[in-house]
This record gives sequence, structure tokens and C-alpha cells, in this order.
Amino acid sequence: MPENDRKEVYRSVVDYHNSLVLMRFTVAGLYLAGSAFLINALFCNTQPWWGTKITVCFMGLVLTLIVFIIEVRTRCLLKNLGEFGIKIEEKFKHESLNVNCVEIKGFFGLMKNQPIRSMD
Repeated sequence: MPENDRKEVYRSVVDYHNSLVLMRFTVAGLYLAGSAFLINALFCNTQPWWGTKITVCFMGLVLTLIVFIIEVRTRCLLKNLGEFGIKIEEKFKHESLNVNCVEIKGFFGLMKNQPIRSMD
């Protein structure tokens, strides 16, 4: 693959990664708004009919399931993009990422090696 094509593919992968991260925040915001709407519908009446309570609870479960499915899909896409981005960075590393004998990692290489910190 020519170097210019590889750079364009790498830029596209990074752009798609950024779009998926933005989508995650959007879905989280929509979930909070939808949950607030359902809670408001549940508690707006002083004496709601029991069917209303069941319907609102069911709609909350459906909303949660939909958001969970979207999150699992997004996580799989981010993992696959990360692996593909690392492959491209490995090809670049052999060509131009070593400066003064110091290894410079690319975006996906850095993301892969980020430690997960606990809340201790």
C-alpha cells in the first residue's frame, strides 16, 4: 500500500474512532433524558393507575436494553478499530516514528497501554 494511502486510511480510522467516542456521550445523554422523562411520567400524578406504573417500568427496561446493545456494539467497533490502528502504526514505526533512537508511539498504541486505575 502506498504511503499516502496508508496515511489516509489511518486518518479515517482516527476520525471514525472520534465519532464513536462522541456517539457514546450522545447515547449517555439521551439515556439520561429518556430516564428523566419516564420518571417524570411515573411520578407526575399523585395516584397513577397501576397499568401506568407497569408500562413506564417496562419502557425503562426496553430503553436500558437498547442502550446496552448500542454500547456493546460501540465497544466492539472501538476494539476492532484499535487493533487495525495498531497494525497501521506498526507499519509506520518501521519507517518514520523513531526519532533520535527514542520510540514514539502512535495514538492507538498509547490508548492500548493506558493503565486502568481503580477508585481506591
